[in-house]
Amino acid sequence: MGHNGKDIPLDPTGRHDDDKLLWEQVTQSVRRMNPQSAFQTPKQRESPKTWPLKTSWTDRSQSVQISQGKAKTSSDKTMPADIRLGETSGIDRTSARRMQRGQVPIEDRLDLHGLSQEQAQKEVKVFIGAAVRNNFRHVLIITGKGRDGNGILREKVPEWLKDAPLCHHLNAISYAQPKDGGKGALYIRLKRQREEKNDTLWP
Repeated sequence: MGHNGKDIPLDPTGRHDDDKLLWEQVTQSVRRMNPQSAFQTPKQRESPKTWPLKTSWTDRSQSVQISQGKAKTSSDKTMPADIRLGETSGIDRTSARRMQRGQVPIEDRLDLHGLSQEQAQKEVKVFIGAAVRNNFRHVLIITGKGRDGNGILREKVPEWLKDAPLCHHLNAISYAQPKDGGKGALYIRLKRQREEKNDTLWP
Protein backbone atom coordinates (compact mmCIF):
# COMPACT_ATOMS: atom_id res chain seq x y z
CA MET A 1 0.00 0.00 0.00
CA GLY A 2 1.06 3.63 -0.59
CA HIS A 3 1.64 6.39 1.89
CA ASN A 4 -2.02 7.50 1.62
CA GLY A 5 -3.31 4.07 2.38
CA LYS A 6 -4.35 3.46 -1.18
CA ASP A 7 -3.35 0.55 -3.30
CA ILE A 8 -0.76 1.45 -5.97
CA PRO A 9 -1.30 -0.41 -9.22
CA LEU A 10 1.50 -2.83 -10.01
CA ASP A 11 2.78 -3.72 -13.46
CA PRO A 12 2.74 -7.37 -14.59
CA THR A 13 6.23 -7.93 -13.22
CA GLY A 14 5.13 -6.80 -9.78
CA ARG A 15 7.48 -3.78 -9.70
CA HIS A 16 6.57 -0.20 -8.88
CA ASP A 17 6.69 2.27 -11.80
CA ASP A 18 9.73 4.03 -10.31
CA ASP A 19 11.42 0.74 -9.68
CA LYS A 20 10.65 -0.32 -13.26
CA LEU A 21 12.20 2.83 -14.70
CA LEU A 22 15.31 2.42 -12.54
CA TRP A 23 15.64 -1.24 -13.57
CA GLU A 24 15.45 -0.36 -17.27
CA GLN A 25 18.20 2.24 -16.86
CA VAL A 26 20.41 -0.27 -15.08
CA THR A 27 19.92 -3.00 -17.70
CA GLN A 28 20.68 -0.57 -20.54
CA SER A 29 23.99 0.50 -18.94
CA VAL A 30 25.20 -3.04 -18.30
CA ARG A 31 27.85 -4.43 -20.71
CA ARG A 32 28.51 -8.09 -21.28
CA MET A 33 31.57 -9.30 -19.45
CA ASN A 34 34.24 -11.44 -21.13
CA PRO A 35 33.71 -14.87 -19.52
CA GLN A 36 37.45 -15.53 -19.58
CA SER A 37 38.48 -12.25 -17.99
CA ALA A 38 37.36 -13.38 -14.56
CA PHE A 39 39.80 -16.27 -14.69
CA GLN A 40 42.79 -14.39 -16.12
CA THR A 41 45.56 -12.59 -14.30
CA PRO A 42 46.17 -8.90 -15.03
CA LYS A 43 49.27 -9.87 -17.04
CA GLN A 44 47.21 -12.23 -19.21
CA ARG A 45 44.63 -9.52 -19.84
CA GLU A 46 47.32 -7.07 -20.99
CA SER A 47 48.88 -9.52 -23.45
CA PRO A 48 46.19 -11.89 -24.76
CA LYS A 49 47.39 -15.16 -26.20
CA THR A 50 47.44 -15.39 -29.98
CA TRP A 51 46.76 -18.86 -31.26
CA PRO A 52 48.71 -20.04 -34.33
CA LEU A 53 46.84 -20.47 -37.58
CA LYS A 54 45.82 -24.03 -38.34
CA THR A 55 47.66 -25.74 -41.20
CA SER A 56 45.45 -27.60 -43.61
CA TRP A 57 46.20 -31.13 -44.68
CA THR A 58 46.77 -29.82 -48.21
CA ASP A 59 49.50 -27.44 -47.01
CA ARG A 60 51.14 -30.21 -45.01
CA SER A 61 51.11 -32.65 -47.92
CA GLN A 62 52.57 -30.03 -50.25
CA SER A 63 55.39 -29.26 -47.82
CA VAL A 64 56.17 -32.97 -47.46
CA GLN A 65 56.25 -33.41 -51.23
CA ILE A 66 58.56 -30.41 -51.64
CA SER A 67 60.96 -31.66 -48.95
CA GLN A 68 60.93 -35.16 -50.43
CA GLY A 69 61.58 -33.70 -53.86
CA LYS A 70 64.62 -31.80 -52.61
CA ALA A 71 65.99 -34.87 -50.85
CA LYS A 72 65.53 -36.98 -53.92
CA THR A 73 67.21 -34.40 -56.15
CA SER A 74 70.24 -34.09 -53.88
CA SER A 75 70.66 -37.88 -53.46
CA ASP A 76 70.28 -38.66 -57.18
CA LYS A 77 72.84 -36.07 -58.29
CA THR A 78 76.01 -38.16 -57.90
CA MET A 79 78.36 -36.39 -60.27
CA PRO A 80 81.70 -38.04 -61.11
CA ALA A 81 84.84 -36.04 -60.36
CA ASP A 82 85.92 -34.18 -63.49
CA ILE A 83 89.70 -34.23 -63.12
CA ARG A 84 90.02 -32.14 -66.28
CA LEU A 85 88.53 -29.26 -64.29
CA GLY A 86 90.51 -29.93 -61.12
CA GLU A 87 87.76 -31.83 -59.29
CA THR A 88 88.92 -34.74 -57.12
CA SER A 89 85.94 -35.43 -54.85
CA GLY A 90 85.01 -39.11 -54.85
CA ILE A 91 88.51 -40.29 -55.77
CA ASP A 92 91.70 -40.26 -53.71
CA ARG A 93 94.73 -38.25 -54.84
CA THR A 94 96.89 -41.27 -55.61
CA SER A 95 94.26 -42.79 -57.89
CA ALA A 96 93.64 -39.43 -59.56
CA ARG A 97 97.37 -38.93 -60.19
CA ARG A 98 97.81 -42.42 -61.65
CA MET A 99 94.77 -41.90 -63.86
CA GLN A 100 96.02 -38.55 -65.19
CA ARG A 101 99.42 -40.08 -65.98
CA GLY A 102 97.87 -42.98 -67.84
CA GLN A 103 99.22 -45.47 -65.32
CA VAL A 104 95.98 -47.45 -65.08
CA PRO A 105 95.16 -50.56 -67.15
CA ILE A 106 92.63 -49.75 -69.89
CA GLU A 107 90.17 -52.64 -70.04
CA ASP A 108 88.15 -51.45 -73.04
CA ARG A 109 88.02 -48.54 -75.49
CA LEU A 110 85.52 -46.84 -77.80
CA ASP A 111 86.41 -44.75 -80.87
CA LEU A 112 83.72 -42.26 -81.93
CA HIS A 113 85.43 -40.98 -85.08
CA GLY A 114 83.02 -40.66 -88.02
CA LEU A 115 79.83 -40.86 -85.90
CA SER A 116 77.10 -38.24 -85.72
CA GLN A 117 76.16 -36.75 -82.36
CA GLU A 118 73.07 -38.96 -82.08
CA GLN A 119 74.97 -42.11 -83.02
CA ALA A 120 77.81 -41.27 -80.65
CA GLN A 121 75.47 -40.75 -77.70
CA LYS A 122 73.89 -44.18 -78.22
CA GLU A 123 77.30 -45.82 -78.56
CA VAL A 124 78.56 -44.19 -75.35
CA LYS A 125 75.55 -45.46 -73.40
CA VAL A 126 75.91 -49.00 -74.74
CA PHE A 127 79.67 -48.95 -74.14
CA ILE A 128 79.39 -47.83 -70.49
CA GLY A 129 76.58 -50.35 -69.93
CA ALA A 130 78.78 -53.19 -71.16
CA ALA A 131 81.68 -51.98 -68.98
CA VAL A 132 79.40 -51.97 -65.94
CA ARG A 133 78.18 -55.50 -66.63
CA ASN A 134 81.77 -56.70 -67.03
CA ASN A 135 82.75 -54.87 -63.84
CA PHE A 136 85.55 -52.98 -65.61
CA ARG A 137 87.41 -50.33 -63.65
CA HIS A 138 89.04 -48.11 -66.33
CA VAL A 139 87.96 -47.57 -69.94
CA LEU A 140 88.87 -45.11 -72.71
CA ILE A 141 86.59 -43.12 -75.03
CA ILE A 142 88.19 -41.43 -78.06
CA THR A 143 86.19 -38.35 -79.04
CA GLY A 144 88.63 -36.69 -81.42
CA LYS A 145 89.64 -33.06 -81.07
CA GLY A 146 87.68 -31.68 -83.97
CA ARG A 147 88.57 -28.64 -86.01
CA ASP A 148 90.73 -26.20 -84.01
CA GLY A 149 90.18 -28.39 -80.94
CA ASN A 150 86.50 -27.47 -80.73
CA GLY A 151 84.93 -30.74 -81.82
CA ILE A 152 81.27 -31.23 -80.89
CA LEU A 153 81.87 -34.73 -79.49
CA ARG A 154 84.85 -33.50 -77.47
CA GLU A 155 82.41 -31.13 -75.78
CA LYS A 156 79.33 -33.34 -75.56
CA VAL A 157 80.73 -36.68 -74.37
CA PRO A 158 81.72 -35.38 -70.89
CA GLU A 159 78.22 -33.89 -70.54
CA TRP A 160 76.62 -37.25 -71.34
CA LEU A 161 78.89 -39.00 -68.87
CA LYS A 162 77.92 -36.57 -66.10
CA ASP A 163 74.20 -37.01 -66.74
CA ALA A 164 71.91 -39.82 -65.51
CA PRO A 165 72.03 -42.77 -65.74
CA LEU A 166 75.72 -42.88 -66.66
CA CYS A 167 76.89 -40.61 -63.84
CA HIS A 168 75.69 -43.11 -61.22
CA HIS A 169 78.35 -45.59 -62.38
CA LEU A 170 81.33 -43.24 -62.76
CA ASN A 171 83.95 -42.10 -60.25
CA ALA A 172 86.05 -39.80 -62.42
CA ILE A 173 86.77 -38.42 -65.89
CA SER A 174 90.20 -37.27 -67.09
CA TYR A 175 91.92 -36.27 -70.33
CA ALA A 176 94.06 -39.08 -71.72
CA GLN A 177 97.82 -39.05 -72.19
CA PRO A 178 99.14 -38.25 -75.72
CA LYS A 179 99.81 -41.95 -76.37
CA ASP A 180 96.09 -42.63 -75.86
CA GLY A 181 94.70 -39.61 -77.71
CA GLY A 182 95.54 -36.65 -75.46
CA LYS A 183 92.73 -34.10 -75.14
CA GLY A 184 90.85 -35.91 -77.87
CA ALA A 185 90.21 -38.86 -75.55
CA LEU A 186 88.96 -39.52 -72.02
CA TYR A 187 90.01 -41.90 -69.28
CA ILE A 188 86.92 -43.04 -67.36
CA ARG A 189 87.05 -44.61 -63.91
CA LEU A 190 84.00 -46.72 -63.07
CA LYS A 191 82.65 -47.41 -59.60
CA ARG A 192 83.02 -50.86 -58.13
CA GLN A 193 79.75 -52.64 -58.78
CA ARG A 194 77.81 -54.46 -56.10
CA GLU A 195 76.84 -58.04 -56.68
CA GLU A 196 73.60 -57.40 -58.49
CA LYS A 197 72.33 -57.69 -62.03
CA ASN A 198 72.65 -54.52 -64.10
CA ASP A 199 70.93 -55.88 -67.21
CA THR A 200 67.76 -53.91 -66.45
CA LEU A 201 69.68 -50.60 -66.45
CA TRP A 202 70.88 -50.81 -70.02
CA PRO A 203 69.30 -51.60 -73.37
